[in-house]
Amino acid sequence: TQGLNCIHVDGRNGGMVIEKNIFYRFPNGISCSHPDMLLLNNIFVDAERRGISLGERGMDFFLSPEGEPIMSNISGWAAKLKSLNYKQPPWNYRFPQLAEALMEKTPMRTKDTIVERNINTGGPFIAMGGIAAEDNPVRNNWDGEDLLFMDRENMNFNIRPGSPVYGLTGCEPLSVNDIGVYEDSLRATWPIKR
Repeated sequence: TQGLNCIHVDGRNGGMVIEKNIFYRFPNGISCSHPDMLLLNNIFVDAERRGISLGERGMDFFLSPEGEPIMSNISGWAAKLKSLNYKQPPWNYRFPQLAEALMEKTPMRTKDTIVERNINTGGPFIAMGGIAAEDNPVRNNWDGEDLLFMDRENMNFNIRPGSPVYGLTGCEPLSVNDIGVYEDSLRATWPIKR
């Protein structure tokens, strides 16, 4: 992914799990500004700007630059949620945060985003712009020197057995053989048809 922004979560999306990815020589790894994200067990190598960027851009849709609610956007969003019967299956168990979303004063505020068990080496790790750190836990991540990759020069970013990163972060071993599209009951088709 050299020279690209890798994952940019936009369009008022939230509730995603981004895990077990390897990012190598990139400007920005994961950029997100929406609630209920899980950023887990990712490896960031040689970031130019940062591995992860968290911000409050999701609020731009609901609040004017002066901080006043944009009622037409809020009511349109609420109508779409209600049309989905968001309190009924599958929505209520797949996206439990929707049940309370309409009750919140700031429904798309970045909160409950968890950044955990990620590995960063060779560049800046995380930037949190304008969000409350206490509402978005960042814990058990490795941000430092090379942590015993199998063969960094040949881009084998598997971590050697016995690396201290496992005990210090609780991260799970990540194999490049397990990365990519996989079969899942939530997929619309399998194999994927384009």
